[in-house]
Parts: sequence; structure tokens; C-alpha cells
Amino acid sequence: DNTGFLGTINMTADLAMAALEAELAYKEGDLVGSTDDPLGGFLKASFATGVGNYAGVVGFANDGFEADGDFGPFLMLSDYSQIATGQLIGSGGDTTFFALTGDWKVSESWGVGLVWAFADQDVTGDAMEFGGTASYAISDGAKLNGVIGYLDQDVDNDDNSGNPFGFGLSLEISY
Repeated sequence: DNTGFLGTINMTADLAMAALEAELAYKEGDLVGSTDDPLGGFLKASFATGVGNYAGVVGFANDGFEADGDFGPFLMLSDYSQIATGQLIGSGGDTTFFALTGDWKVSESWGVGLVWAFADQDVTGDAMEFGGTASYAISDGAKLNGVIGYLDQDVDNDDNSGNPFGFGLSLEISY
């Protein structure tokens, strides 16, 4: 019996220099086979300047709430980039997170970006992500994308095998 309530409220607002977005998502526990009702939410502020674009996001995932794999600016705390670990926001237990990003257009062909994120997870421990992106427009409809990242986790081991480092390269073609 998969009856129950789930829902989300998403709000956006444009201020003088900033764009704000807030979302709150709820799932009734019966829908996910839990006695708890999963709840998650975030607040994002983004700024565009002549030099680049900047954003900050803060949020939470509680009582079994797990964000989608393509949620947020994360490169490694996701499941959609070439270097993703599959560790999603909320998969490490109750999670509070925040992230800062910036991206800059270096030339007509080149763009670069940086990501820094921190997730305080009550089951698996803290995780801090450092990442960068680069994009080169080869021609109209063809782009070469590179990502690099390091995920520093509270993992109790001597060889640091719990702290992944990754690099990925992809060719994106659109018609």
C-alpha cells in the first residue's frame, strides 16, 4: 500500500543583485517504509557580476530524506558527474550542508569554475568537497568539459582510501 502524502514547495525571488531560491520537501514515512517523515530543504542565493557568477547554498536532509543525485552544485557528493561518488546529500544520515561556487568566463571559448562544499552527516561523519571545472567550446555545438575534485571524509583508516580524488573529461555535442 503506497498511499500517503509527499510534496514540495519551491519559491524564487529576485532582489537588486541577487536571486534567491528556497525549497522544502516532505515525504510521509509510510511512502518510504519508515516511521519517520523525511524532510529536506535548502536556501540558495546567487549573484551575477561582470566578472563571474557566484552562489551560496545552505540546507538540510533529515529522517531519511535523500536528495536527488543531480541536486546542487556538487561534483562528488552526487551521482551525475564523471567523478561522482554516489554519496548523496542525506545518504549519510541527518545532514546539514552548505556550498560556495563561482564560475568565470575567461575568454569566448574558455570557462572555469570552483566548488567548495561541506556536509555534516550524523552517521557517516563530515565530508568536505573541493572541486573545479573547465569548459572549452571547440565549435558551435561541441564543448570539451573537465572536472577535478577531492572529497575529504571522516573515515577511520590509515591509508586515506576513504578520501577519493577524481578527474574526468567529457565531450558534449549538441545539435
